Amino acid sequence: MEDKISILLDHLWHNFERDVQSNELSQVLKISTRQVRKYVNQLNSMFENDNLIYSTNKGYRLNSDLYVIYKETVNKQKIETPKTRQNYIIQRLISEKEGLDIYELAEDIFVSESTINSDIRTLSKALSSFHLEIVKNKNIVTLLGTEKEKRKLMSSLISSD
Repeated sequence: MEDKISILLDHLWHNFERDVQSNELSQVLKISTRQVRKYVNQLNSMFENDNLIYSTNKGYRLNSDLYVIYKETVNKQKIETPKTRQNYIIQRLISEKEGLDIYELAEDIFVSESTINSDIRTLSKALSSFHLEIVKNKNIVTLLGTEKEKRKLMSSLISSD
């Protein structure tokens, strides 16, 4: 689904000077016009005061100002592989002294809570070599260890990228 949404937005972006009819989008995406409407509604629901995609009787047109904001948000949250997701979790754990809420973290990076829990189990094993420990208290996870150990971990992450 996310791929289809990306294709929809890219097509509208490349045709920003005109209204794009729903049958054209359905052909490009290989979906029904009804599904195109669902995707448009889903994208528009992300913004409270304006629409990302304007719908008229002539077709659909992308709101380029909101599209820039949307792209920035998605790029920040585009964490596709387990490794990038786990690196992101480590960075957040290091920077959040009070810990992270698992549910908020899952929502931030568009994965399930069980995926976050699985990543945390994997990270706990890997972090023991740095003498760091991930502690979970209800839905809050915290990274325990000295500042020096956390810096070694960050240095290791930076050099592996």
